[in-house]
Amino acid sequence: EVQLSLLPGSTPQMAGMKLASFFEAAQFLGGDFYDFLEFPGSQKIGLVISDVSGKGIGPALFGASCKSSLQVLKDEEQEPGALLARLNDFLCEEKDHSLFATIFLVILDLQSGVLKFASAGHNRMFCYRSREKRLEELNGKGLPVGMFSPGKYSTETLELENGDWLFLYTDGINELQNCDLELYGMERLTTFLEKELPVSTPEEVLNLLSQELGRFQEGVAASDDMTCIALKYTGA
Repeated sequence: EVQLSLLPGSTPQMAGMKLASFFEAAQFLGGDFYDFLEFPGSQKIGLVISDVSGKGIGPALFGASCKSSLQVLKDEEQEPGALLARLNDFLCEEKDHSLFATIFLVILDLQSGVLKFASAGHNRMFCYRSREKRLEELNGKGLPVGMFSPGKYSTETLELENGDWLFLYTDGINELQNCDLELYGMERLTTFLEKELPVSTPEEVLNLLSQELGRFQEGVAASDDMTCIALKYTGA
């Protein structure tokens, strides 16, 4: 209940996209969170997904601090790399703990299709190109936030076409284990995405993924939170 209270209460509905999110908590209070950044007066949408180090109340509160700070800072800075740098500086001020967080931050202009993203030590995310029918990995340079200040975070840019997808996730998905201690792994995840993204809606994709992960677990409790966001760009 503590962790769920830190997640968005609703999913933004905007012209130019279809959007859905999925979160399943592990058996212990963890630090995963996701959020949506809205920019009044523009057709931009921000997507944030993060994995905080450790388990328990401390990491959960650190994640809450990251989330609330981004909501304030996004009104002053809309370049993803610079926004992560501002967040990192804030988190490192008078730091008296060892917590840090990986974050992947996306800002998409729904009118033009221009996508800007930055990564603070997060694993690679995916863009599905519908015309070429292929997955493209998204990666940016930068250390997790809350470790050292100042930090440098690169902003990468690409352009989405009608029908392209974004899929953001935390490593609780690809590192999920079954009773044989086998990992779900990146190969299964990419195979699933290549099969389902061309034919499904974001809600359907995440429902099907949840079912597939449940079958893979075979009743074994997840040791880490599983979080993901799926966005289909439908054009201006």
